[in-house]
Amino acid sequence: MDTSSPDLARIRWIPFANGAGEEIPGFALLRVTSTDSDGLITVGKPNEDSAQLLLVNGPTPVASGGRGDCTFDFPIHMLYDTGDGTPAVGEEWGSANGSWKLNSGKGGFLILGGATSGRVLAARAGGGGGGRTIDYYLQQGTDPIESWYIGSMPRIAGTVAVGSLNTTANQLVAFPIVVPHGGTADLIGMGVNSNPSVTALGRLGIYTNTADTKLEPADLVVDAGEVQLDATGAKTRSITEGLNAGELYWLAFTANEGGVAIYAVVFTYATNLLGYRNIGDSFNGGAPGYKVTRAYGALPDPFPSVSASDLWTEALSDFPLIGIRLS
Repeated sequence: MDTSSPDLARIRWIPFANGAGEEIPGFALLRVTSTDSDGLITVGKPNEDSAQLLLVNGPTPVASGGRGDCTFDFPIHMLYDTGDGTPAVGEEWGSANGSWKLNSGKGGFLILGGATSGRVLAARAGGGGGGRTIDYYLQQGTDPIESWYIGSMPRIAGTVAVGSLNTTANQLVAFPIVVPHGGTADLIGMGVNSNPSVTALGRLGIYTNTADTKLEPADLVVDAGEVQLDATGAKTRSITEGLNAGELYWLAFTANEGGVAIYAVVFTYATNLLGYRNIGDSFNGGAPGYKVTRAYGALPDPFPSVSASDLWTEALSDFPLIGIRLS
């Protein structure tokens, strides 16, 4: 597939169905509207300014009701609205409600240049602020083994469904992750979806596991420090921690205020490493992690003792999306 974009061999193409009711142009911005049981996504036109979690169509237009391929990998060429002028290197453009194209005055994508024939090379804009995204959890880095991994092991078939839930003040949560390859964790992060607060703070960290026969968070590996939850978008902290391949760790998060809507993993997309309570015509009673009540502050070492009553159960539904980047 000729994308006219760099590093073609590294671009991961995701199949999709066109549910927009019209033809999707090549290099168009795409909004996920649903995902079926086989992981096939249906996409439509962006329906908000500076939308988050957008994909980009390949170079081939896709007829209404047809199938195509899109990507989360960046940089890649994207359509832009020529009525807004020509995007310049370093500018930030983004989606507009009802448009397939990048628009000026919006946020979400950093212009890298090469504007030609109504398309331009762009990448996701990083850091905080309106219109920023949390796709860094999902996208591959500059090295073939540099990737983001998410706590409680969301499935890798198709895309990870991202939901939202409100923070609970003075609640410390932890979700397990098996490190697939050894390396250095250099970033840890989460994201704010909506309802930020200028006084809201979060704290991120990593814990070891208690034992192979006891899946509970144990000793503190790193307290990464605080992130401000005062604006929507990605919230990351730099760390330098060597992690061992094949070992289980725990990603932790706590907040000083409730009511801030943070990004969450949709419960049905998780592999519950802690098991299920029931088996029959369907599995239920899964538990992707733990939650304990503890006054907000520096992360405790070790993690507070937990029991079955502290499990994050299916009744609590979606759970915080926390990721680390390994390189």
